[in-house]
Amino acid sequence: MDDEERKQREDREEKYFPLIDEHIKIIMPKIILPDGKMVEILKSTLFPTNLFNHGFTTRHGGVSTYRTLSSLNLKYSDKRRDPEINVQENRRRLALTARFEAEKFQMARCVHGADVWVVGDPQRDSYDAIVTDKQRVTIAAPGSDCVTVLFCDPVKKVKKKFKHGHIQVTCMNLNISSFGAWA
Repeated sequence: MDDEERKQREDREEKYFPLIDEHIKIIMPKIILPDGKMVEILKSTLFPTNLFNHGFTTRHGGVSTYRTLSSLNLKYSDKRRDPEINVQENRRRLALTARFEAEKFQMARCVHGADVWVVGDPQRDSYDAIVTDKQRVTIAAPGSDCVTVLFCDPVKKVKKKFKHGHIQVTCMNLNISSFGAWA
């Protein structure tokens, strides 16, 4: 391929790729995925959707095939048998369906402790809760053996997600002192 052909291809890509991306965003949520189901997001009517794009996923709509993790496994661990590429693809599908930026997706590490990570602070090695007041950041906590709890403060625009356990007081104290929320 010579320079002129390369330039023409780059010009076509620059012109058409944004349009193609928009079409993909519209079509992807409607496509039946490998497990025969679409990515499903359950929403609460208690959260103001104009301030917080939120949801709780089901297990359907992903590419993970390992029996106990199928099909929408969103948490990679070298201790599990689900390849990292599957988790990345599942997160990409979730991001397309829920309309968030996959590269700004943050998930709690879930070590059954009491540590909280504030997005923007240096990331800890382990934490069970995430809190942020940053816009366009998607936070998540897996909900396998513990209940996932989501809080949001529509006035301060602070959101927090964690696995229910013995971290409630820590989370509440962190939010009150760090963001002035829930005071």
